[in-house]
Amino acid sequence: MTSLAVDRRATLVSRALAVMRLQLVTNLLPLAIPLVVLAGSFVINLMVFSASEQAQAEGNTGGVASIYFAQLVIAWVSVNQNFSFTVGLNATRRAFYLGSVAVMVLQSLAYGLVLFGLNILERVTGEWGIGLAFFNPAGLAADASPRTFLIFTVPLVFAAVLGVFLGAASKRYGTRGFILLSVAVFLVLGLVATLITYVDGWDAITGWLARQSLRAVLTGWLLVPTVLAGVGGWFVLRRAVP
Repeated sequence: MTSLAVDRRATLVSRALAVMRLQLVTNLLPLAIPLVVLAGSFVINLMVFSASEQAQAEGNTGGVASIYFAQLVIAWVSVNQNFSFTVGLNATRRAFYLGSVAVMVLQSLAYGLVLFGLNILERVTGEWGIGLAFFNPAGLAADASPRTFLIFTVPLVFAAVLGVFLGAASKRYGTRGFILLSVAVFLVLGLVATLITYVDGWDAITGWLARQSLRAVLTGWLLVPTVLAGVGGWFVLRRAVP
């Protein structure tokens, strides 16, 4: 590797780190919104379970999903709003994209640790004393193993990267173009579904899915669309106009 290539790589890393520092300083409050949304969902579920014996009997709740939706939206809005400002400060598109993805991935890891710790606390307190398994969705996080941490974290990373991709698409194509792109995607998916039906392929697909555990899907297979969204987001953003 030539010294010029090393210098270019070092420059890209330093610029991406600068983008990360900028986003952490200017967007610290928005980055905390998913935790606020999660806290609100937890309090609501806590009140419902405290007042309802039927809810206590059921135990499980899908309230923890709120942080995943919030993570997707924050990543989407962050890219869409910060792109022009950051590139206007002489950051390259590549540095902006790498920095944005890195911030969202680190944020997802931090949120995963928070969920993992709350899961442990939930089990120690006997599900908060009222049978509320808020941080044990579908019984998938019943122990303090590394897999439990991955069950929380990998979907968070997917939501963040998907949000970055959507933010890049909405920034490049604008509102009207993004809507048209969404319609085109749904049409393509409909065409694929029609072709699968035509060749009688649904039995093979559902059979394969039935053989996969939900843990394997959440901690392994979900990485495939995550990588695709990450790569696709860069190809979309690289030609976006600030």
